[in-house]
Parts: sequence; structure tokens; C-alpha cells
Amino acid sequence: MDKNIQNNPEFPAGKAKTLIKKIQRIARENNGEARLVGGAVRNWLMKIPIKDFDMAINMPILQFIEILKKKKIKLLETGVSHGTITVVENDITIEVTQTRKDIESDGRRSNVLAVSDWALDAQRRDFTVNAIYLTDSDKLYDPFNGLSDLRNKKLTFIGSADERIQEDYLRILRAFRLIAFLPQFRMPKSDIKALERHQKKLVTLSCERITDEFSKWLMAENPIDSLYLAQKIGLDKDGFGFSFLLDNLKIKMLKKSFLQLDWLARLAVITPKDQEDKIKKVMRFSRQQRRRFKRLMQPLTDI
Repeated sequence: MDKNIQNNPEFPAGKAKTLIKKIQRIARENNGEARLVGGAVRNWLMKIPIKDFDMAINMPILQFIEILKKKKIKLLETGVSHGTITVVENDITIEVTQTRKDIESDGRRSNVLAVSDWALDAQRRDFTVNAIYLTDSDKLYDPFNGLSDLRNKKLTFIGSADERIQEDYLRILRAFRLIAFLPQFRMPKSDIKALERHQKKLVTLSCERITDEFSKWLMAENPIDSLYLAQKIGLDKDGFGFSFLLDNLKIKMLKKSFLQLDWLARLAVITPKDQEDKIKKVMRFSRQQRRRFKRLMQPLTDI
């Protein structure tokens, strides 16, 4: 047995259990294997709610798609060119991605090669705590000691932080999102320095990708400390073109009010009035969000 595979109690998948087991059974019947990975496994081990399910499968994704179609299982080809589909059953959605490795990347997009080796798939992931897999026999595969980092409340890039960031500059924002969602975790100073070294590259990313990741960051229960850290290393100026307005959040009453807002209102609070046009160039708002953001800016800035 692989020394990195450990026994564990059954994964509490709730309503998703039937679909998870179905995907795993189909993989096994076709000489493959499907494992849960990422945030679902991490949250389960930390005993916090699981919102999304991601799986990796070590068989050709096109073959898997054909099998699902024959079995009349609904799927969405959400990222099939990169080996990713979304399997749907009733109100459950599970993202399934073929095991792969990066062969070339410019920080915005990667060329990937399908592989069947779980270690190679793990190597291309971002953080050790996100590279823990759960097999269909409820065993953990943990090639980068993510369990140890979970126990020690440590958020660490896999291997070289510089290399992981240069593979995808969106990982800069993702790092701060995780810092916001896992406030008890600490990132090594060397990894924070790596974030600082590359943060100017955020401007090379599409507005859609920035909006998706930054809105998730702002949706954390309490993103304030992570925003302070981002400002400390200059990410706000380098990535968004202005300094976040954070001084008022040191006032207890205003901090409490801020935490009761949704992500768009929180964004309006930290955006200086004279920088409204800059944030609209960086973020991709829907027409409704754009109108609401404009309405929010004046009263929240005054407050």
C-alpha cells in the first residue's frame, strides 16, 4: 500500500453520496478510478460545511463522457478542452476533471497533458491542503503532507511558491480567499513574499476571472484581516490600481455593519469614491450589479 494512503471514516456526502458513488462505480467498471479532492475533502477533515464537490478521474474524459451519455446521466461540458465536465443529477452538481499535468503555462492559461498518475495530478495543484484525495474505499491519499498542514493550521504552496503562482496568477487572489475563509491558518512569510513578487501580474488576468475570485474572497464570513494583509503588501494598488479604504473597519460598529453586507456592498465600502471607474475596469459586473454598485457607492462612502 502507498505510504501516503491512509484509512479514514466514510465521507459524509449527504445528498451527493448517490452521485459520487455512481461516478466512482463507472470509473472502476472501466478500469479507472475517481477520487474526491480539494475543498470538499479539506472541509470534511476540518469538520466545516461542504458546499462544492470536485472529483478527479484517471481515465480519458471523452471516454467518460460517452459512458455517461449511454447511461443517460446528465453532464455539462463546462471545460472539456481542459479535461473538466460537470455531472448533474437532480439538484446535485459535481465537477469531474481528468488527472493531468501542466506542460506549459503563461500565468493566464495552461496547456495540459492527460495522465493517469495521481502524484503528477497532485503536483499541479496549488496548496498542500487542497491536494488531499479521498479514494472510493474511503482512504486518504496525501502526497504533500496536507494533513500535517491542516493540523498545524498552515497554508503552504506545493513545492515552489513562485512556480505555483507563475503557473496561474489567479492563485494570488485564491491565496487571500483561503486566508479569509481559514482565518486561523498562517501562511509562511516566504510564500507571502512570493505573492508580493508576482502581484503586479494580476493585471494580465481577465475581468471575469478576477471578479469570480475576488467576489468569493469578499464573501468570506470575515475577510477583513485578509484585506489588511493584502494592503500591507500592496496588492490593492498593484492589482486594482488604488488603495482599499480599510481604516473605518477598525471602528467596532462599522466593522460589525460591514460584516452584515453582501460581497458587492462590501466592495463598495472599500472602494474610494474617486476610484469607481477603476474598479469597473477591473471587475466584470452584470448590468444589474453595475447599477446597484453605483447606487451603493455614495451612501456607503458618506457613512
